[in-house]
Amino acid sequence: MVRLDSSVRLIVVQFSCSNSDAIPRGVMRRAERETPKEGRERRKRSSGYLVIEPTENCSLIEFRRGLEAVDYRLVDAFYQERPKPKD
Repeated sequence: MVRLDSSVRLIVVQFSCSNSDAIPRGVMRRAERETPKEGRERRKRSSGYLVIEPTENCSLIEFRRGLEAVDYRLVDAFYQERPKPKD
């Protein structure tokens, strides 16, 4: 588990959401869908730490409040359609 302290200057989070109606208004949509090639390249270069186990039917409101409580601020948000790769 990674501890958030003053040595951690930037947090990047990525979520997977199957219900686009759950994305808050104000979060900008990237105009282009991810291509299969871009998806393969993204999965190859992925790095980081899993800090939240996959959870269904949840809200990010408390997550954001928790980050703000330890002096982190949301500075950017966007979403992009990423079609599932074909088997």
